[in-house]
Amino acid sequence: MPATEQYLRNIKRMHVVFCFSVIAFCVATLLMLYKDHNDEWRDYQREFTVIEAEKLQAEQQKVYEAVAGSEDEFKQKKDQLEGQRDSLQAELDGSNEQYHALTAEVAELERQYKQQGSDVRFKRADRDVARANYDLGVRDNIPNDDLKALKSKFDALQGEVAAMELAWEQKETELNGKRDELAAITKARDDVSENLTKFTADIARVNDALDTIAPATDTVGGKIKSAKRSFMEWPIIDGFNSHMKVVQDWLPDLHVTLGMTSVARF
Repeated sequence: MPATEQYLRNIKRMHVVFCFSVIAFCVATLLMLYKDHNDEWRDYQREFTVIEAEKLQAEQQKVYEAVAGSEDEFKQKKDQLEGQRDSLQAELDGSNEQYHALTAEVAELERQYKQQGSDVRFKRADRDVARANYDLGVRDNIPNDDLKALKSKFDALQGEVAAMELAWEQKETELNGKRDELAAITKARDDVSENLTKFTADIARVNDALDTIAPATDTVGGKIKSAKRSFMEWPIIDGFNSHMKVVQDWLPDLHVTLGMTSVARF
């Protein structure tokens, strides 16, 4: 049959049909994604998050009142403790030569202690291999000369491990002694730091929980966290470890009757 330039269907009409088919397919895909994403439980979880944030905000005010009387007094007390800590640290950094010497010595001893610990663990592995080879030789009833050689190798490695462990323990004792000397010098600063940690522990716990579910938008970091949280709720994106997940919320005061008994709802 000779070739011709005729087509079975009109090309322009086919282009139009194909264009509208692509548009329809795209709309159907987007609609499917929307329907798949628009689950009823998401609205419940969003509302529950709002309630949790309100509860944390109320708890935050209670913690402020319990710890310092008010938020302003809490901040003043916190600034005071931080100022004392920074002042004591500045004194140590500025004029205490013993502090600098002990700090460097403790850092070097910690490095040596860590290195010795690594060496001990590697040597223990060699000893365990030698022990396993000796046990296998006993099991397989190999010649006495070979068995004695394996036993001698194990005994030698066992002696090396014992010597290295003793040296490691001595290094630990030396390190702890230097740490105690350094702690005696930094006691005033450490006491203030400990008081600061205890003073801010409860409010830090509440603030961290609140910052996770309802980041404050009055700072650049808070705005970024809030935008990221909203972005993670988008369709498809929420499939990549989103915070929006099905959660079993226990409502102990809202009961449902099941047969002969009444139980709390989930």
